[in-house]
Amino acid sequence: MPLQNLKQIWREFRQDSAGHRFRNRYYRRREIVATRGTTLGRLLVLFVALLCLAIAVPLMVLPGPAFVFFAIAGVILAGESRLLATLFDYLEVRVRYWIRRWKNRRNRRRKPHAQTPS
Repeated sequence: MPLQNLKQIWREFRQDSAGHRFRNRYYRRREIVATRGTTLGRLLVLFVALLCLAIAVPLMVLPGPAFVFFAIAGVILAGESRLLATLFDYLEVRVRYWIRRWKNRRNRRRKPHAQTPS
């Protein structure tokens, strides 16, 4: 797949709204497979996802790099499975909610207190 196609896929994925992006990716992938997909191509995509997972597992002992490979594998697998796409959309919304809640709570604690004049 040429680099231009990957950029287009990423741009479309990023522009979709949270809670819909993985299912939209799944439906776009279904259109591609229906028009010009092959069984070999689909197997290759699944092989790449499994390879990313195989790379991520040993990297779990390091802080950070495994996340990238898990994310890539997740996006690839969500393009192949409607169930996973729906699950990832749900998880994205929930994780965003909990991150926003955590940030708001942290910001409330960090507000400076009014100092009393001496």
